Amino acid sequence: MTDLICRKSMMRCQTPGMCSPHGGCQDPVTQQLRAENKWLRNQIPSTEMVWCACGDGYPVNSYGAGFMDANNGVCANCDAANGGVEPGLDTPDELKALRKDAERYRWFRNQHWDGSAICAVVDPKQSTKLGAYCPSEKLLDEAIDAALTMSKEASHG
Repeated sequence: MTDLICRKSMMRCQTPGMCSPHGGCQDPVTQQLRAENKWLRNQIPSTEMVWCACGDGYPVNSYGAGFMDANNGVCANCDAANGGVEPGLDTPDELKALRKDAERYRWFRNQHWDGSAICAVVDPKQSTKLGAYCPSEKLLDEAIDAALTMSKEASHG
């Protein structure tokens, strides 16, 4: 006769058939097979998916799903994992400043020399005259912001 293992104490059952409050006694071979089946089920790719707010999805029993579980439902690939901040940036304010710079650049690159107040000049030492106003850095940002605001008002007004 094989010894039965109590599910609660995980020791040899002293009272076979009397352990119903603990879920009953189990044969060690059955217990080993159940553990092996559970392990094998976790190795099979799952058809169920766990979805992140960024749109990335991972099978339930994958590393990605485990990462999300450990990180409040956020995957490793999205900005949400960094509190909305891109890697390498310390604050959302830095990200906001980069977005503003990108908006300025997109607007600036669409300007033409013959129809705008601001344009780019290649080889300025040869192309501009002494005394021409050529803003840079903060002054250029301010000039672009003012021109951008005027163009937005003109298109809405």
